[in-house]
Amino acid sequence: PIASSNFARFIEWLPRIGAVTSLKLNTGDKYASIEPNLIKRAIPLFTGLTHLSLENKKTTSAVLSVVAKQPFCSNLISFEMHGTAAPSSDALALLSNATRLESLKIDVGYRAGSLLSTLAERWREKRGGGASPLLSRLVHDGPFYETFPLANFLSLASQFPELTELGKLRLRGCDLGTNLDLSGVRQMARLRILDIVSLVPMFGEH
Repeated sequence: PIASSNFARFIEWLPRIGAVTSLKLNTGDKYASIEPNLIKRAIPLFTGLTHLSLENKKTTSAVLSVVAKQPFCSNLISFEMHGTAAPSSDALALLSNATRLESLKIDVGYRAGSLLSTLAERWREKRGGGASPLLSRLVHDGPFYETFPLANFLSLASQFPELTELGKLRLRGCDLGTNLDLSGVRQMARLRILDIVSLVPMFGEH
């Protein structure tokens, strides 16, 4: 583990930091961590990133704001957030600039329901208006109680027609005993992997 005391030394040690294409950074928690100010100073040095993963509590909204301003965002192919202090909605500015993104692992629970629809609109606009987003892999990464609204699930086909993998979804508002309109799902022609963790309502949901 490299905490704050050695993180600066580690950055200085990297012989060609601009040549790094993949960075998975566990920022730590109250027991061992990398301070957000150090992360904010280091991130701009990784100019060649195409894959970025940010984990744990020291990934704050301020850190995401700095990342969003980096030129490498437009070259990102994959992005992941896990267990961060910042909510997934605070990654919207960052993700909006990642118009080439193919893989996204993030909390897309009920509190972030509008994140995907907003992203789809912004990516289409930045890709020329009529060009579809390139996103092919979407994995929910959030607490066990974070559920994905059924309406959002059914709209994914029109938002992200390139999807081949949907992972770890907990659907909410799903009653398979009714006349459920699944026409939107059937339009996911490229979908090959569908991982639904739960269809069971929680905490009195119906």
